[in-house]
Amino acid sequence: SLEEKTVTIWQSIDDLHTKFDEIEERLRDAEVVLSESKQTISCIVNLGWIVIGAIVTAGIGTLLMVN
Repeated sequence: SLEEKTVTIWQSIDDLHTKFDEIEERLRDAEVVLSESKQTISCIVNLGWIVIGAIVTAGIGTLLMVN
Protein backbone atom coordinates (compact mmCIF):
# COMPACT_ATOMS: atom_id res chain seq x y z
CA SER A 1 0.00 0.00 0.00
CA LEU A 2 2.80 2.40 0.87
CA GLU A 3 4.56 1.57 -2.37
CA GLU A 4 1.36 2.23 -4.35
CA LYS A 5 0.92 5.59 -2.65
CA THR A 6 4.54 6.47 -3.39
CA VAL A 7 4.06 5.60 -7.07
CA THR A 8 0.86 7.66 -7.15
CA ILE A 9 2.64 10.64 -5.60
CA TRP A 10 5.51 10.40 -8.10
CA GLN A 11 3.03 10.23 -10.97
CA SER A 12 1.28 13.31 -9.64
CA ILE A 13 4.61 15.11 -9.40
CA ASP A 14 5.44 14.09 -12.98
CA ASP A 15 2.04 15.37 -14.14
CA LEU A 16 2.64 18.69 -12.39
CA HIS A 17 6.10 18.94 -13.92
CA THR A 18 4.60 18.38 -17.38
CA LYS A 19 1.95 21.03 -16.76
CA PHE A 20 4.58 23.51 -15.56
CA ASP A 21 6.62 22.83 -18.70
CA GLU A 22 3.56 23.50 -20.86
CA ILE A 23 2.82 26.73 -18.98
CA GLU A 24 6.44 27.84 -19.33
CA GLU A 25 6.35 27.19 -23.09
CA ARG A 26 3.10 29.13 -23.45
CA LEU A 27 4.59 32.00 -21.45
CA ARG A 28 7.64 32.11 -23.72
CA ASP A 29 5.40 32.13 -26.79
CA ALA A 30 3.36 34.97 -25.29
CA GLU A 31 6.53 36.95 -24.58
CA VAL A 32 7.61 36.60 -28.22
CA VAL A 33 4.20 37.75 -29.47
CA LEU A 34 4.23 40.67 -27.03
CA SER A 35 7.69 41.75 -28.18
CA GLU A 36 6.62 41.65 -31.83
CA SER A 37 3.45 43.59 -31.01
CA LYS A 38 5.42 46.25 -29.16
CA GLN A 39 7.69 46.74 -32.17
CA THR A 40 4.73 47.01 -34.54
CA ILE A 41 2.92 49.51 -32.32
CA SER A 42 6.11 51.55 -31.96
CA CYS A 43 6.49 51.72 -35.75
CA ILE A 44 2.84 52.76 -36.17
CA VAL A 45 3.19 55.51 -33.54
CA ASN A 46 6.37 56.83 -35.18
CA LEU A 47 4.67 56.84 -38.58
CA GLY A 48 1.73 58.71 -37.04
CA TRP A 49 4.04 61.41 -35.70
CA ILE A 50 5.69 61.75 -39.10
CA VAL A 51 2.29 62.18 -40.76
CA ILE A 52 1.19 64.73 -38.15
CA GLY A 53 4.46 66.64 -38.59
CA ALA A 54 4.03 66.64 -42.36
CA ILE A 55 0.46 67.92 -42.09
CA VAL A 56 1.46 70.71 -39.70
CA THR A 57 4.41 71.65 -41.90
CA ALA A 58 2.21 71.69 -45.02
CA GLY A 59 -0.39 73.80 -43.21
CA ILE A 60 2.17 76.34 -42.04
CA GLY A 61 3.76 76.44 -45.51
CA THR A 62 0.35 77.03 -47.10
CA LEU A 63 -0.43 79.85 -44.67
CA LEU A 64 2.92 81.54 -45.33
CA MET A 65 2.50 81.28 -49.12
CA VAL A 66 -1.03 82.74 -49.01
CA ASN A 67 0.13 85.81 -47.08
